[in-house]
Amino acid sequence: MHLPPERLTAELERLLLEAPLTPLPLLFCDSANWLWRAPMSNQLIKVARTSPVEDPFWKGMATLFGHDRWEDASCMPELRERLTRTHSGFLELYYKGLVEHRPVWALPWVDGCEPDAPQVAAWLGEWLKTQAQFDGLNRFEYGSITRPECRRPLLTWPQALTAYVHEHVPASSVAQLPDSAELGETPGAVYCLVDARRDQFIHTPERLWCVDWEACVIAPLEFALAMIELVFACSSPSVHARFNAHFRTVYSLTPCQRAWCRSALWAMNSTGEHDWQCVIDLPNWLDF
Repeated sequence: MHLPPERLTAELERLLLEAPLTPLPLLFCDSANWLWRAPMSNQLIKVARTSPVEDPFWKGMATLFGHDRWEDASCMPELRERLTRTHSGFLELYYKGLVEHRPVWALPWVDGCEPDAPQVAAWLGEWLKTQAQFDGLNRFEYGSITRPECRRPLLTWPQALTAYVHEHVPASSVAQLPDSAELGETPGAVYCLVDARRDQFIHTPERLWCVDWEACVIAPLEFALAMIELVFACSSPSVHARFNAHFRTVYSLTPCQRAWCRSALWAMNSTGEHDWQCVIDLPNWLDF
């Protein structure tokens, strides 16, 4: 059981003027945050554990989308405010300062359980549908939600994607990808939770909440769809049906877009410890 260092707990108690805090074990060895329960204030406390310096996921977020949760730590509440314009199911979050130069955030403690895959698929489908309704796609730019200066013209996405893949995927694998000239123009960009796994959500008697949304950016639609396809690639057809029941678009991923986006997500370690070829060969269930 991997718990936060005792010195970090002590520093955090001094910062928050609340003791004792209850350290919580990491769910995964690469978990992005250390966690504590604050019984007196009934909150969940998060301290950033990994950064773009050593974590391939956050490095990819910074490189592709200009999103750095360490630099933008105090902007996270603003990020949530913008996200709730498209879906009310983002749990609130408060910035508390720094401990050992690491950002600290607090969320309300919510009693619930991890949802099943169909619930998360439906939630994501509903969110995308809301954004796509009434031509709500961003036709001009992608990147950071809270830092406009870090956004880039949408027309530059194919170049940024291919450059990132060339730098972070072995050349022997890149040589097997379709010609990047076939990537084509993106139809638009959407708010996207780049690591939309089940453990980022909690199911309560009232509703399904997204509790870990720090990795939200404005991403091209094909990247968002490729990510969702990977998250649920090994799920049952009923899970795929739940997503498609909420979001069925006339836009389809091309083989070229799918392969390059999957390669980028593999490089970001979004798929866990899987071989590149295995990720490329996962089912293309959005085609059906």
